[in-house]
Amino acid sequence: MQKNKLTPVVELIKNSFQIYFKKENLIYLTKIALVYFGIVTLSSIPLFFLAPSSFGFIHGFKLFSQARFDLGFWNLAAVLISLLAVIIIVLWMAATLIVAVSLVAMGKIISVRETLARAWSSTKNLFIQGVLGGLVVTLGLVLLIIPGLVFGVWFTFAGFLVVAGGLGAIESLKKSKAMVSGIFWAVAGRNAVFIILIGLIQMGASFIPYAGGLVLILFSPYYVLLPYLLYEDVKRFKAGEEA
Repeated sequence: MQKNKLTPVVELIKNSFQIYFKKENLIYLTKIALVYFGIVTLSSIPLFFLAPSSFGFIHGFKLFSQARFDLGFWNLAAVLISLLAVIIIVLWMAATLIVAVSLVAMGKIISVRETLARAWSSTKNLFIQGVLGGLVVTLGLVLLIIPGLVFGVWFTFAGFLVVAGGLGAIESLKKSKAMVSGIFWAVAGRNAVFIILIGLIQMGASFIPYAGGLVLILFSPYYVLLPYLLYEDVKRFKAGEEA
């Protein structure tokens, strides 16, 4: 009987390239990447117009009249609302990437519109999970760097569990920690390799004249596909342990 083991990191990387560069997957993921970039860019435009004038509120009671102060206050309020909207949209697009890579990993492709619709339903829980997980990791980093890194590894799969697994925010954090239990260093090591690989890809793209930025945008789904395959591999490994 073959012993249940995690897939070696080299095999995960090899599988990720095979999935990503399959013709129909590449076309689908490229569409998703362009939609991601387009929606996030458009949602950020109001900030470029509102942010400069919001300084009227910050310096209003020293440099401006009361009328200008009031205008600055409302501009600042508009900036904060716009910023919140951008955060929600970015999370929606992040969920969209997870939905997309989960589909291609299963050999399925749906329309971009349906992908966006599926992702939207999990955006609220992804926001809550991101806030809770981010606070815990940040607190760990502030108090002592090592705990923050440990929390970061524990919560590696939380986003996938929210979007692809359908769990709530708190449940996803608990489940992610349970998935990493017993294989902490294996997960941490694979994450480190992924970070190095993605860094090398980004570095290489930066040397491409004129088109480097576009390459980085179009390749963005791959940065999600790679850890998603690890998530699926750990799920398989844990299921084998329980069998």
